[in-house]
Amino acid sequence: IRNAFDNRSKADYALKPSLSEKDIKVSLRKAKEFIIFSKNYFKIEQG
Repeated sequence: IRNAFDNRSKADYALKPSLSEKDIKVSLRKAKEFIIFSKNYFKIEQG
């Protein structure tokens, strides 16, 4: 278990300096989904 955790930590650390293009696209998609969700949520709240 510890070895797997160490390997994951190293991978995370390696990714931190420069986010890969895929990570950026995923982040943008999640942001868009969150914005859409928020708009729909506020519409429901307002009735």
